[in-house]
Amino acid sequence: MKPITRVTNKGQVVIPKKVREQLRWASGTQLAVEIMGDGAVRLTPLETEDAIDTLDGCLKDLPQDPLKDLEAEHRAELSAKILTLAEASLSDVPAGELCLLARRLQEPESWTDGARARRLSRY
Repeated sequence: MKPITRVTNKGQVVIPKKVREQLRWASGTQLAVEIMGDGAVRLTPLETEDAIDTLDGCLKDLPQDPLKDLEAEHRAELSAKILTLAEASLSDVPAGELCLLARRLQEPESWTDGARARRLSRY
């Protein structure tokens, strides 16, 4: 079934949400209106003057510092592993593993982002 809409007493037409989403027409999109020969109406979005306007605000919901979030998550995982190893029989733990994990938790945060990311990806 085709989406249906109507003209209001102010001459406005609401374009159904599914149609707007499919065409990626956001609020404020300017449309050219053209009457076709068979009485149909064609709506064509006008090109924005600047492609930056299209992208403006698209990253606003991303975390401010994703690397910091990853580091915090990694440290929590290491802490959990240390607790698990500490609760286990220490005779089952490979020599030095507990100390190595504890040292990783205390590593300095003065590394460059790239070096930090490479080091974290190893563990």
